[in-house]
Amino acid sequence: MIEIEAPDGSIIEFPDGTDDATIDQVMRDNFASQPAPVAAPYEAPPVIATTPDGGKVYRMSDGSLSFSSPGMSTNDQAAIAQIMKGATPAEASLYGSVDTGGGLGSAARSAFQGLTFGAGDEIVAAGSSLFGPNSYETELARERARLDRGRDERPISSAASEIVGALTLPVGMASQAGSLPARMAKSAGVTGALSGAYGFLAGEGGAKERANDAIGAGGLGAIIGAGIPALGSMAQKGMDRYAASRAARQIARNAPSTEELKAAGRAAYKAIDDAGVVVKPGEFSGVVSALVDDMKAGGMRQGVGRELAPKSAALADTLTDVATDPRLQGGVPFSEIDTLRKIAGAPASDLANPLESALGSTAIGGLDDFITNLRPDQVVAGNADELPKMLQTARDIWGKMKRSQMIDDAIENSQNYLSGGSSGIKNQFARILRNPRLARSFSESEKTMMRRVVNGSAPERILNLFSGGIGQLATILGGAQTAGAVGGLAGAGIAAGSRRAAEALSMRNAEVVRALIANGGLPDVPRLGSQVSPLIEALMQRGTAASLPR
Repeated sequence: MIEIEAPDGSIIEFPDGTDDATIDQVMRDNFASQPAPVAAPYEAPPVIATTPDGGKVYRMSDGSLSFSSPGMSTNDQAAIAQIMKGATPAEASLYGSVDTGGGLGSAARSAFQGLTFGAGDEIVAAGSSLFGPNSYETELARERARLDRGRDERPISSAASEIVGALTLPVGMASQAGSLPARMAKSAGVTGALSGAYGFLAGEGGAKERANDAIGAGGLGAIIGAGIPALGSMAQKGMDRYAASRAARQIARNAPSTEELKAAGRAAYKAIDDAGVVVKPGEFSGVVSALVDDMKAGGMRQGVGRELAPKSAALADTLTDVATDPRLQGGVPFSEIDTLRKIAGAPASDLANPLESALGSTAIGGLDDFITNLRPDQVVAGNADELPKMLQTARDIWGKMKRSQMIDDAIENSQNYLSGGSSGIKNQFARILRNPRLARSFSESEKTMMRRVVNGSAPERILNLFSGGIGQLATILGGAQTAGAVGGLAGAGIAAGSRRAAEALSMRNAEVVRALIANGGLPDVPRLGSQVSPLIEALMQRGTAASLPR
């Protein structure tokens, strides 16, 4: 049969062999007066999210998602999920393309991450880039994509594997004695008894032979067990540090950039300007008069002796000029007062002249006290109650921006060091800490974080040892002596890889410091409970007993 679709959508059947003219005539006779069906207008799928580069995430009619941007289009649901979490299209594409190795691969990767206290991705990337065609940065991005995808696909098993990797021990439980000597004695007894039992049951021969095995294993287990409490305490501290480091890295991923802080600070100051607070001239004149008197009492001279603190003397003149300016008799805008505070920062930051610094700080303190305690009856216009809170917010944001910018500059300048980026970052941070004017901008907790970068972690110190001049030479010569030219080349590769890994760790730590500063400080990290250390001790006791030679 020949099937022809009619204008109304129905199917008309003709016998095989019917000529075209006949079919055409029949169709015209029966359907010429019927209008062709009008297609329904096209409705674009709804947009449920957009990206900064102009990309759009659509929800299709079947419930799936689709993404389209000027540089990328994909229907990969995993990649789109990453884009909606904030990943760039390039990061999402990499996330969607990597192979995690299934459940076993994800578990092994997470366990190694825990075992190395978070540095496993850098170690894998350094090794892959050393023996493969890709750069360290490319391999690091791929390894992190594998980690992230494994955690997303198998959150429970990945988390459990990472914890097990950090512990590196089987599961068990133990009670805890009080002092360290008491715990050592108890651990020696427990480990010796367990080792003796293992030695007896695993031994061969009769009771006498098994007893000898038990005595030997028990004695060795007791010796080792005496040192387990100290190791348990060290392990707990290590896990606490790892938890703090992990929390810091999580905050670092979401911290605002310096440019974002700058934009937020400008917006906060604009909000203050828009509030239109204007102080009564008489109130401001009284504050200025009291401030100048305080500065004079502190050692400032406006005539003879002006040279002792010329910046502060000029500041006092400016304060008086503004307070008596006839153009401001209708009121002193807050912006004028804030400008005066910034001018006072010049003598306040002159640490080379203690008198200038003290007088400038006096002026800043007096102006801050006046604004903080500003009353509604002291203003001509604007909301005096809201101004102190708005001002504190603006100054906090601007202060974080200035400190974040200082760290950004230090990271950028570190790339100019011939000795490498790791050495450059340490020297740049040390320069800030040694400079009183720069260091005073940072809180004690922030300076403590910077000192940790300068001193370096244990993995960094080991990598620097291999990548330094003497360490590099020793690695090359040792490889050459062991395996000739091939060994020498391998030693050179190890030294180069160590240098790149050390630089990557230093860079990551510096970026974490910047991010924590931009975020407002260190997070509150929950510490492990008091039962963790005895648990670790019990695990080590059982592991020792089971692994001793028989």
